[in-house]
Formats: sequence, C-alpha cells, structure tokens
Amino acid sequence: MSEVDNKDAKEFIAYEHQRAKEPISGEYRKTKEDLEIILALNEYIQEEIRALGLEEVEAVAPSQIHLFPRDAYKEHFPDLDVSAFHEAFNKTINIDADDAEVVGRLQFIRDLLHEMVHIVSKTKYYLSENDIKVTRSGYRNVNPSEGHEHLLALNEAVVEKIVIDILERHRLDLVRDFDVLLEDYAKEGKYFSNYNEHIKVLEDIVKEISAKKGENTDDVWIRFKRGIFTGEMMHLRDINKIYGSNGLKILDMLGKM
Repeated sequence: MSEVDNKDAKEFIAYEHQRAKEPISGEYRKTKEDLEIILALNEYIQEEIRALGLEEVEAVAPSQIHLFPRDAYKEHFPDLDVSAFHEAFNKTINIDADDAEVVGRLQFIRDLLHEMVHIVSKTKYYLSENDIKVTRSGYRNVNPSEGHEHLLALNEAVVEKIVIDILERHRLDLVRDFDVLLEDYAKEGKYFSNYNEHIKVLEDIVKEISAKKGENTDDVWIRFKRGIFTGEMMHLRDINKIYGSNGLKILDMLGKM
C-alpha cells in the first residue's frame, strides 16, 4: 500500500481506539476501588514484562475497560456465554461486573487481568484496499482473506498461565489491598479458569522441550511468555521437532474441540 494509504489506515485505527473509550450506555461508573485495581494490575503486568527483559508497554487506561451490570451486559452482548472478553481491534475490555458478586472478588480480578494481558499483547493489522483487520494478537493468527483462526488455544493457555504467575506472586498484595480472601485461592481448580486442560497441555510441551533440549523449564517458559508480547514465534518450531511435522497442527485443533 502507498504511504498515504498506510497513514490513513493508522489514523483510522487510532480514531477507533479513541472512539471505543467512550462510555457505553448502561455501564457502571468505575469506583475508586475499580480504578485502584486497574492501576495495580497494570503495574503487575509491567513488572512481568520488565522481568522478561522487554520494554514496558502502554498501560491499559480505565476508559478501555467497560464494566456492566448483568442485564446491560446481556443486552449489549446477547450471544456470549462468557463474563468477560476483549476486542483486539478496538483494544477494549467488556466485563459483567455483577459476576464478582457471585463468584468472588478474585475471579473478577482474574478475568480483568486476563483480558488486560490480551490487550497489551503484540497486535498486527492487515490492510487491504477495502478493510482493516487484526491478523495477529499474541500467538493467535487469523488468515485475513479466508478468516481461518490458528493457535487460539495456545494463545489462551499462555495468557492464562501468565495470569496464574502474576496472581501467585501478588497473592498477599491482593488479600491486603482488595479484600481478596485466601480461601478464594483454594477454589482455583473449581471454576476460575476456562483453560485448565489447555494449560496442562502447555505445561507438558514446556517440560518435553526442556528435557529434549537440556534446558531449564523456566527458560523454555520464558520464551513462550515473551512471544505473547513480542510476536516472536520461531521457538514454536521446537514443537514440530519433538512431536513431528504435524505437532502444531494437532495443537491448533485444541481450540476447535
């Protein structure tokens, strides 16, 4: 595309990002505690990124996060069966904030943190003559011409495992600052994550790569984590080297089962 077209596309993306920050009808006005939670989670993410030896990313602004009463959430997103999701193109997060009253404060924080990690993940856009689409978000790849989606399961597993690392590191901070109960952590395997099976597969892959290459599992896991924020994917070739030429294809099927 020409320099003019690229400039216009970038301006349109920036405009859409700004427009998506505007309040949505029916959403809650954020409380002081909501803003403190967002501030803390941003710092937790930056701390994680610094530990990976990467430059800090732009923090997620409170205006990028829309918290809804349950009725309003269902009205705006009637076809969804999840209590939180992000929009990769607009860089926004939508949450059924009433869900926290049902499952606890830690679940709300976990859902918010998960989507915030998605928001700061490496994003790439595909520009055609007629459209602009997100073609990369972390490890998730979308074929722009055919709409095929790849590595969704891997992407979710890595993001959720990053969330687990962060929450464990800041367990006492959350208890002290945000009325999270230590007992909530004991419910971990009961309902907190939709990706428990995906994470088990990811952990098996990390262990197998570590064993085959004679590396520490932490070093292998760091490569997977870095890829979420940098877009690096060359290390995924290790999966095919160990599990065969169809290793990544089989892993890709996990998100479609």
